[in-house]
Amino acid sequence: MIVDETESVWGDDESPEPETELEPEPAETYVHVPAPPPHPCERCGTGRLYGTETHCYGCRQLVSIEDFKAKMVALARAPESWTDVCAGGCGMKLSGAGTCPDCEARQREESRRRGNVGATQYYLPARHKWAAFEAPELATRVRDKAAIEKAVAACGASMDRIVLSGLPGVGKTTLAACIAKRRALEHGTVGRYVTARQLMLGRSQSSLGSEATIVEEAIDAELLIIDDLGADDPQHHGSAVLDVVYERFAAEKPMIITLYIGIDEIEPRYGGGFGRRLLEPAAGHVYIDVRKLGLVQAVAK
Repeated sequence: MIVDETESVWGDDESPEPETELEPEPAETYVHVPAPPPHPCERCGTGRLYGTETHCYGCRQLVSIEDFKAKMVALARAPESWTDVCAGGCGMKLSGAGTCPDCEARQREESRRRGNVGATQYYLPARHKWAAFEAPELATRVRDKAAIEKAVAACGASMDRIVLSGLPGVGKTTLAACIAKRRALEHGTVGRYVTARQLMLGRSQSSLGSEATIVEEAIDAELLIIDDLGADDPQHHGSAVLDVVYERFAAEKPMIITLYIGIDEIEPRYGGGFGRRLLEPAAGHVYIDVRKLGLVQAVAK
């Protein structure tokens, strides 16, 4: 088939649209704006600052310190127009109702220590949760006033080991609980209570290959009460009594120990090394022999 080149291969309705020429985009123009010249610091007169900055870095730090000092001076020298007084009871005048920073810090510390008293009480046995030097029941539970006074004096910051001995029922555990609570209130330490028999049996009741939880807590406690030392059997397989005392003695962690046996029976029962660690005189070591007035004299006769 021969096609006439003069004839359009497109139909009358199918002829292509004529191409339109695109207008060239206008070239972008850049206007150079020169940066403002640097200017010196308004405070020290040196440095090269740009833009809206008015002070160099060093002067900004000094200004912040000076502002802080000025605020502290203003707080210390409150103007007469300030009528609000610190709610913490220190008497400091404030620009508005509230509490000064010192009283706030003191209140937080007091709250923390009250919480530690509650934590210490949680670990105590039910029959001794009431125990406190301020409790009116103390005078009837512990009749030895000299022992009470010695226990109060032993609650200082340098406390190391307190050993309480005496006949059953004279109030050794009660005094131990009182000391632990006073220490929590005055020094912020949480006391942990455990009996010697619990330490003796703890490992036998734990899973093989792991230390008993009660033993770990006894070693790590800020203050530990070991009650009725001597009611346990040191020859019992896995007893942790010696290990706990040795670990805490080496780490200089405070302990309060009540004796179920006489003090002269400790070394024959547990060995000389244990006896020395328990009774060795040192700073912070206190031995309290609690007596039941009237009963001791009768026994002596």
